[in-house]
Amino acid sequence: MRINSACGYSVVGLLVTIAITTILLGIGIPSMAGLVQSNRLTAQLNEFRTTLNYARIEAIQRNQDVVVCKSRDLQHCSTEYDWHDGWIVFIDTDNDHHYSEADTLLRTHGALPAGLQVHYHGSGFSHHVVFRGMGSASTNGTFRFCDSTNAANARALVINLAGRIRVGTTLPDGNAIVCS
Repeated sequence: MRINSACGYSVVGLLVTIAITTILLGIGIPSMAGLVQSNRLTAQLNEFRTTLNYARIEAIQRNQDVVVCKSRDLQHCSTEYDWHDGWIVFIDTDNDHHYSEADTLLRTHGALPAGLQVHYHGSGFSHHVVFRGMGSASTNGTFRFCDSTNAANARALVINLAGRIRVGTTLPDGNAIVCS
C-alpha cells in the first residue's frame, strides 16, 4: 500500500527565506537610494548643459548675443537668487544683458528639485553667461552642482572663453568640488 506524503514548505524553511530576503533588502535599499540621488543630480546637470549648448548654438546661428541668466520668476534676470531657483535664455537684441520687451525669450527652466543646488564662480558677472555670435563666452567659470544629501555626488560644468562646456568631478585647478 502506498502512503501519500504532503509536499510543501516547512515553517522553518519559510522563516529562513524571509530572514534572507529581509537582509538582502536591508543592504540593497540604501544603495538604491544613493543611485537615485546621483542620477537625479546628473539629469539636472545634463539639462543645464543642454541649455548652455543650446544658447551657444543659437548665438552662432543668429550671429547675436544669447544670454543665460538666473531667474526665479522666469521673466526677469535676477542678481539676488541662485541658479537652482531657475533660469531663462534669450536673444539680447539691445545688448544690456537683462531681459526686456525688445529681447526674444527662447527658453525657461523652473527651480530644481529640493536638495539640489547650483553655485557659479567665474570672472565677470555671477548672474548671467553671454554667448557671442562666434560661439565664444563672455566669461569663463564653473557651475558646481551639489546634492545636499551626498557631497560626493558633486559635479562641475566648466565653461571656457571659447564657449566650450565640459563636465568634471573636480574644479579646473584640480581641487575637489566643495558644496556650501
